[in-house]
Amino acid sequence: MVLSTASARSDYVRKEIHFGQEAGKLIIPVLLRATEAPLPLADLQWVDAREGRDPLAGLVAGLRGETSPALRAPEVLPQPPKPLELTLTIERSDDDLVANVAFPEEGLRAGPIRFTPPIKSSGLDELRWYLEQYPRWPVGPDVGRAERLESRLKDWGVALFQVLFGTVDASRLWQQFRGESRRLTRMPLLTLDATDPDALRLPWELLADEEGHLFALGISLRRRVQKVQAAQRVTFGLPIRILMIVARPEDSRTPFIDPRASPQAVLKAVELLGTENVVIEFLHPPTLQALDERLRDDKQPLVHVVHFDGTAFT
Repeated sequence: MVLSTASARSDYVRKEIHFGQEAGKLIIPVLLRATEAPLPLADLQWVDAREGRDPLAGLVAGLRGETSPALRAPEVLPQPPKPLELTLTIERSDDDLVANVAFPEEGLRAGPIRFTPPIKSSGLDELRWYLEQYPRWPVGPDVGRAERLESRLKDWGVALFQVLFGTVDASRLWQQFRGESRRLTRMPLLTLDATDPDALRLPWELLADEEGHLFALGISLRRRVQKVQAAQRVTFGLPIRILMIVARPEDSRTPFIDPRASPQAVLKAVELLGTENVVIEFLHPPTLQALDERLRDDKQPLVHVVHFDGTAFT
């Protein structure tokens, strides 16, 4: 099994691993690039094929069940390099939003910057319609409405960029970050730290400089809610219990959204842990009161993960 950043994230590769293990096949990870091994491979010996190394000796030894220096112990599997990170922090000060931008690796900072969201609520409503409702019936008069919205996406992204990086200091910081991301092989990452809903509701994926949107520049986006205090580290034994809350409003404004879609995605994500190590529980009825009662019930098993699947109206 060849391991790289792409293969480690691939659903198809994970399925192949699962099928191979179910069939009792010998799996030998061959590390092409430093990455985090998928959970089922994390405790296996691996072969190093990075930087042109010849993996043949390790593969032969592994297939023969022999010991070899070319077979690496699982605990020394190298971790991928840390991403090249640019952080954007947005906080509310009195009635205004204030942004600060930082490139920690280079010790560069810009701000505070007064941040006025460039996209109005009506635009955000249109974007929600475009993402949630238009794909269900992309014909007729809605096509023109969608095309008009699409023509505004780049302008929104540029406007968002200008509000943040329009000052001299912020512009220099961005150019430094872009220059390092082109020169280095590490993944460039923009991290948004915010708690204010006026900041979190914005479509940050549209952020665009003169070269294009973040995704076109190869820059990943991470939303991270600011921590008021350090989270307490908790340990627990298997099985892990996931409480599924699938809520749908009885409202004519909301189109039908298949309630089976979200549970399927979660089940797929945890299937490699094995059915004996995961317990899925559905909350009935899927209400806030029922959730409060379930979490406070000491007679029920402890819940480790709460997965909420709702809409803008729930």
